[in-house]
Amino acid sequence: MWSLQSLVGLRPHLSRPRPPRHLTPLTHRLRNAAAQSGVSDSDPSTSSSPPRPLPVGVVGGGIGGLAFAIAYVQAAVRRGGGRPPGHFPGIVLYEQTPLEVSLESQQGTGIGIWGPGYLALRALSISSDVDACGKVMEQAGYRSVSEGVKFGSSKWLLQPRKSLGRSGLSDLIPSSHANATLRSCRALPRHDLQKALLLKFLNLEKKHPEFVKTHFGETGKCDVVSETADRVEVHTSSGISYHSHIVAADGIRSRARAHVYAEDHPASREPSYSGYSYYRGILQVDSQDNSVGAMPSVEEWGSSKRFGIVELKESFEEEAQVSEKLPLGSDGPGGRDDPRVSDTRMKKRNIFWYAAIEGPVPVEGDIIATNVSSDSLPKLWSTNRSSLEDDRREGVPQNLAEFQTLFSDFSPQVSTIVSRLKEGDIDITPIYELPLLGKWSSKGGRVHLLGDAAHAMSPNLGQGANLSIEDALYLADILSASFQDEFLNGYGADPFLVSKQYIGLRTRAHIVQTFSSLVARVGQLAPPLSDVRNVIFVLFPRLTRAVGFDLLHRLLLGWNYTPPALGASIYERVLSTEVFRDLPSFVKRFHSESTGCVVTNAKVGSGTSLVDQLLSKLFFGVPPNALWDSAGSVLSPPNFPGSSAPLSIKLNLETTTQIGKEKEEWKRTFLVGTGGESLGCFNSTQWIKGDLLMEKTGRFWTFGFELVPIHRPQDNAVVGFAHKLRKVMVLFGKHYHSTAAWSINLPRFLWPRVEATTLWDRSASGSHLPLAAPSSATSWKMRVQVRVPEFVEQLTRGRMRLIFQYEGEVKE
Repeated sequence: MWSLQSLVGLRPHLSRPRPPRHLTPLTHRLRNAAAQSGVSDSDPSTSSSPPRPLPVGVVGGGIGGLAFAIAYVQAAVRRGGGRPPGHFPGIVLYEQTPLEVSLESQQGTGIGIWGPGYLALRALSISSDVDACGKVMEQAGYRSVSEGVKFGSSKWLLQPRKSLGRSGLSDLIPSSHANATLRSCRALPRHDLQKALLLKFLNLEKKHPEFVKTHFGETGKCDVVSETADRVEVHTSSGISYHSHIVAADGIRSRARAHVYAEDHPASREPSYSGYSYYRGILQVDSQDNSVGAMPSVEEWGSSKRFGIVELKESFEEEAQVSEKLPLGSDGPGGRDDPRVSDTRMKKRNIFWYAAIEGPVPVEGDIIATNVSSDSLPKLWSTNRSSLEDDRREGVPQNLAEFQTLFSDFSPQVSTIVSRLKEGDIDITPIYELPLLGKWSSKGGRVHLLGDAAHAMSPNLGQGANLSIEDALYLADILSASFQDEFLNGYGADPFLVSKQYIGLRTRAHIVQTFSSLVARVGQLAPPLSDVRNVIFVLFPRLTRAVGFDLLHRLLLGWNYTPPALGASIYERVLSTEVFRDLPSFVKRFHSESTGCVVTNAKVGSGTSLVDQLLSKLFFGVPPNALWDSAGSVLSPPNFPGSSAPLSIKLNLETTTQIGKEKEEWKRTFLVGTGGESLGCFNSTQWIKGDLLMEKTGRFWTFGFELVPIHRPQDNAVVGFAHKLRKVMVLFGKHYHSTAAWSINLPRFLWPRVEATTLWDRSASGSHLPLAAPSSATSWKMRVQVRVPEFVEQLTRGRMRLIFQYEGEVKE
């Protein structure tokens, strides 16, 4: 059966076959070319080693380009066991903006990072920066400008249901809803995200100087000149350079796009004006200013115009308050140690606002702004009027007063914002869009478009940056895997396979492009069509909410998104790299490679009732050879072999790293003693879906878990983790990674109660922990317990309680 997700291609999965024997190896040609061109990233201290292959070039140091560069380096480091392996091409970043300009703080505009973008940034270890400078949009919706409709009323045109968008992102999954992180959005200043990515990449350059190179300013200008079977030739200010691949993340005006479409008509591949422009900025107000009320996240729809509000995280301004005037510059009176001097932090509210106004492209004399987009020509309401002095062009405000008048019939919140604006507070960007491009890679398969260079769209759904980040991680994953295959197989990586996999993201991007334009057309309708629209939304709220904020959000915002592995293990991905890297080395090794171990001092079994034993067999395939009573003691029936011998569990873990189908196969064999007769097996398969760890047991049953770190109270160190059940479904078919697999989600009241805990710190003990501490510093305790649904236990008055349980200690 086909599912909606399979039709839109949310996550393409293509197998990576071994290159045919008749392919000519490219490795030696790439290395020879690197040596001839003088571009070599080999470590000078190991001059006897062969030079690295030609590096990958990244054109553009924006959000998409930096995300790709970070993801590529991380994948190389993981596949090299801590350092980029010598067979991996290095990476060179070209950005024409000077580094000091890129790093300096500026007000800029706001940006929304939706769940998929947040999960992707977590894979890059950037999510903590997003948490630090971002704020969750707790309520988002669309409403019409009409008399009598107030904030908080039930007459919003579109609003999310209560289960959506009401929870934070600072925790892994802060609500009980499956994939809650994917359904949330965090708003933050765009420059803060850009700066966090840039600092992360500069740190990688510092750690791996032989692998990572950067060029900013004049040396960062780069143009693709030609492409051959094994290299791409680019022109820079310092001359000609050669690269194995070029990733063009140079925006909507991408010059590399002309190379990708060199054989097509260029006019059909260029951006076109959408018919409206965005005016936007960030308004700062004192937090104690009571004249500015609460600002829920909202977009108001008016005739040929829209106005949106998103409140960002509060910021602080440092001020020194001194009780009296004292001499400065000393440590004495009035100096740093004077008790009469106190530092206070002045809190500021930051309100990001934007206005979409239909009209012609603004030109010189129409618009001013302190920060003008590279796609706009003008300065707004300049005192230096051009020859257009008397040309009152319809739809383009000529001064601040006209701009404020345009929104005089909007809500009081909008009026409050526009009344406080000054001429230097407004940025202007004419909105351009690209057509739906049929290909994102060149004919030779070595030049790839990324982000706005491939699918520039209007900002109406807030998906431009998010899709760029998704593009970046997926392209980095398949490109790094191709280089690894080249090394393992001894044959050159097939660039056409990379481009074929990469274009699998196209369908989702095209759908988002289409609906993003549609939002503007619907939101900017003029009467009487706007009246018809309003009546439909108000009269059929259930239908419009279900379609508008459930189905469409699932489709457009990527609720089924799963970040690529980038060489990381399953548990590193679900726990996050920040948490995983601080785990004990023996725990990380166990969850990073195929391995085997023995769980000693084990207790294994099912409940005492016949139904409990049948459920144990049905869910987990475990025969009822060991039974537990209500007190947790093991009961040994007459047919239990070796009842006096201790139990153990032989635990085997096998990992599969095929791109898009990464999984772990767990095989648990329950034994009498450490190598005696087998009591049975419990096998399961684990993989990642969205932000959940999925585990399939038996033939059909699949559970989705959140992994919650357990912290030691003394210093908040992570000493274990617990599995929290967030989803239960019946999954049919073996291809559980495929979005076309048929599944049924079980209602919550039918869920079994599952508790699974791992604890490895000897000093961690107490009533707040579900397990006793392990016996040594190189072992950990584990326990898995599955109980019947709560209503079943109540109906049977406790006679049915435990389905299955095992526990024990694992020693390295």
